[in-house]
Amino acid sequence: MHDDPSKVTPAKRIIRMLVDCTIRNMSLLVNVAPDRHGKISKTETDVLLETGKWLQQTGEAIYGTYGGPWQPKDGQYGYAYKNNTIYLFLLEDFKETTFTLPPVNNGQKLVKAYMVDTKKQIKAKQNSREITLSGIDKPANQISIIAIELNKQVMGQ
Repeated sequence: MHDDPSKVTPAKRIIRMLVDCTIRNMSLLVNVAPDRHGKISKTETDVLLETGKWLQQTGEAIYGTYGGPWQPKDGQYGYAYKNNTIYLFLLEDFKETTFTLPPVNNGQKLVKAYMVDTKKQIKAKQNSREITLSGIDKPANQISIIAIELNKQVMGQ
């Protein structure tokens, strides 16, 4: 049993590992070590609860998604998608206030863009096949997720 916080992976690190797995189309298994009575330490429980709280706010971008449709840029951003929505994960090192996605498929049109955790609309415009997001207000050293909803399926799922 690990009640020593220095020996328990912090929730922020677990969330980052989960995001890295999501944008790379992988799975994450988190292990906890109960004591001989089956009890999990308060430190480990707190980490799991904090991770769960984050997933309650952002789960739509994690559960049932696929990594892609484009390659991530380490430390900066990555993508996942589901049905007609692309999820843009802006990682800790991303500092810009605008972002232009790679070209979407012919016939795909922007419907709306919003922050996944708050549902706040993001300014977005489409020129031909490129979608540009502007006015991004991302807290420093945090992960932000933007949903970009299209009129058609992202991939032929």
